[in-house]
Amino acid sequence: MPSFRYNPTADEPDVIRTQGRTFTKGEAFDLDDNDPLVRKFRGHPQFEEKGAKAEEVNKQQAEANAKARDKVDSERKTVSEAREKAQAALAKAEADERRIVLTERALGELSPAEQRAMEQVRGVKGEDGPPVPGEQGYRQDDGVTGGGVTGTPGVGGPNQQAKAENRPQ
Repeated sequence: MPSFRYNPTADEPDVIRTQGRTFTKGEAFDLDDNDPLVRKFRGHPQFEEKGAKAEEVNKQQAEANAKARDKVDSERKTVSEAREKAQAALAKAEADERRIVLTERALGELSPAEQRAMEQVRGVKGEDGPPVPGEQGYRQDDGVTGGGVTGTPGVGGPNQQAKAENRPQ
C-alpha cells in the first residue's frame, strides 16, 4: 500500500481537493494499490511517494510517457492518411460531378432526332415523336387526301389476274 505526501510549491494552495478527496500540505496518506490516484500521483511533482526511489518513479513515468507519445503519433499518422484519402476522394467526386453537369448540358442541346438516335444506340426505347425533315419516314403534309395503297403487282395479284383474262381491271 503506497504512502504519499502533498508538497506544494510556494505559489500553490496548502489544501487541494481532487476526485472527492482533500489533501493538506505535509500530511501523509495511504492509497490502495488499485486506486486510480496511485498512478496519477507517482512521478507528480506535488506528491512525494514514501519508500519509492525517485529514479525508479521517473523511469516508470518516462516509459508511460513514451508509450503514450508513440500511440498519439501512430494515431496522428493514421488520421492524416485517412484525411488525405478522403480529400482525394472528395476531389475526384467533385470532378465527376463537373463532368456529369457538362455532359448533361451538352445532351440538352441535342436535336430530337439526335436524342432518339442516341436512345436507339443504347437500346433504350424512348417516346417516338414525329419524324423530322431528313429522317426516314418523314412526309410533308400537303393537304391532299385520298389515294391509297393498291395490291402489290405480281403474278396472282388481282390486277394481274384481270389482265391475264383480258378483262378490264
